[in-house]
Amino acid sequence: EGNLAYWATSIHEVSKRAVDEYLQTHPDSPASKLEIPNMRMVWAGLFLHDKRSETEPAQLVTLIEELIGTEQPPNNKSEFMKFINNASPKPRYTKGRAGQVSRFLSFLQHVQYLKTGRQAYISDYQGSLTLLSDPQIMTHPDLGPIFGEGNVSSAFEDFPLDHPCNEYCIAFELEPL
Repeated sequence: EGNLAYWATSIHEVSKRAVDEYLQTHPDSPASKLEIPNMRMVWAGLFLHDKRSETEPAQLVTLIEELIGTEQPPNNKSEFMKFINNASPKPRYTKGRAGQVSRFLSFLQHVQYLKTGRQAYISDYQGSLTLLSDPQIMTHPDLGPIFGEGNVSSAFEDFPLDHPCNEYCIAFELEPL
């Protein structure tokens, strides 16, 4: 889980950087007219508890993540949502702010797929409208199950057929899959 959090954060940030670079070099493009959701992965780290007595286990290692919900003003309710699951790249929300975030994350999957040479993308995007947690990384089957059982080979292989290009994919001129 720690490796997954580390690599998903890196892949997510690389795709966000590609968006920023495109907008800097194309300031008057259709992409510059779109609202870009500001989202990031939660901060996460491993906690190691050493044995303190004969009755405790030798070591306990656990993943600790930033709490989702603290980023919202007190009068707004923070809701945990699953935007895209790992069985399908189709966004689960289509309307409102959650729909916009879902479409943007779907677009980022397209960016990641292309940036990694069609080898990987983040799925199981979930969290709040600003913080994301517990992702899965889908990889080409030839790479093996490097990110665990959530790495669904059939979903990866179907990604080019199932990914629903949207206004972000078009405005950022991504090559069709």
